[in-house]
Amino acid sequence: MRSDTDRHKLYRAPTPSWRIFRSWSGTKLFLGLVDAPDKVKAIELAIRTFQITNPEHQKHLVAEVRD
Repeated sequence: MRSDTDRHKLYRAPTPSWRIFRSWSGTKLFLGLVDAPDKVKAIELAIRTFQITNPEHQKHLVAEVRD
């Protein structure tokens, strides 16, 4: 049996998937995919997921939403 709270849950859009690249001198190196609600969170998650510990490399990360 469903409770009243189950009937009133709001629809949540699926979390977008982001392509993560390391960019330098006009070249982009694909690192992988992450699921995050926005670009900033995607880059933060990529730093942790792909263990990018060098701050200089972290500055060059780019996130592009997947279609």
